[in-house]
Parts: sequence; structure tokens; C-alpha cells
Amino acid sequence: MQNPAVVALYLSGAAAVGFHLQKGWSKTVLKMDLTKTEMEVSKAIGNAMILPLCGGFASIPLWLWALQQPDITGLIGLPAQNASMIINATGGTAVPHTSFLSFIPFL
Repeated sequence: MQNPAVVALYLSGAAAVGFHLQKGWSKTVLKMDLTKTEMEVSKAIGNAMILPLCGGFASIPLWLWALQQPDITGLIGLPAQNASMIINATGGTAVPHTSFLSFIPFL
């Protein structure tokens, strides 16, 4: 996640998923056998669930990018991470890591 273009790609994907979910849910609610009040409540509940879901999807690439920025990690008191390393979940030593997108030449 060192390249800002890759982060932007992930963020645009999360936004596209959110747009798709919002449009799809609005159309799905119209096909349900609901009263007008129930329809409005169902739309509101569905739309309220979309934002945290897509926000979660967007937070992962943003967090990984932020961990590689010395200025940001200094503010939150964490050591900056090298782009070619990943720390395992147990807090152990760094291990070499290759991105699954490394086969694409322009990334």
C-alpha cells in the first residue's frame, strides 16, 4: 500500500460497492410486499448499514497506507512500517511480504 494510486483504486472500489448496494437495496425494497411506512423504514435501515460496511472496506487500505507514512505514525506513536514487510498478528518479527498485485506492471 505504498503507492497512493493503489489506495485510490481500493477506495474507489469501496465507493462503487456502496453505490451498488444503495441502488440495489432501493430497488429491492420496492419489490417487497410492504406498506409505504414499512418501505421507508426498510430503506432507511438498509442505507444506514451501507455506510459502516463501506467505511470498513475503505479503512483497511487507508490504515495500511498510514502505517507507512512516518509523519502519521509519529503522531499516533507507532513505528513506520516498511512497504515490503508485514507484522504478524501476534506482534512478532517482521516477515517478507509480496503483494498479490505485484504481477501488474503499472502498480
